[in-house]
Amino acid sequence: MLIDRVIHRSSLKRHSDPQAAVRAEKKTCKLLFRLSFLPFLLFIVYCFISMFTGAEAGFFVSRTVYGSAAFITSFVWVGLALCMIPVFPLIVFYQLFYIIKYAPSKKVRRRQV
Repeated sequence: MLIDRVIHRSSLKRHSDPQAAVRAEKKTCKLLFRLSFLPFLLFIVYCFISMFTGAEAGFFVSRTVYGSAAFITSFVWVGLALCMIPVFPLIVFYQLFYIIKYAPSKKVRRRQV
């Protein structure tokens, strides 16, 4: 993956010791993994805010809805927008990449100790 290569090269440039570079790379990947949940969190917060402030519903005749209808309306439309602009697919892809690449290494280290 491209972002993994960029992180790897930048950590090798900053650290002369290969072990320190690997530690810095894992730390950066863990930070990016945690930050990848931020769009989901902001998405849910926006849906909750729209419950109280209202959301525009309808195609031709627009009306303002409140409560659970506003939550569902904003959940659907903003969710579709974040899939059309590939925010959600990219962060889900990175989360799967991180889990596949870095999660098994912890289990192996625990068994070896």
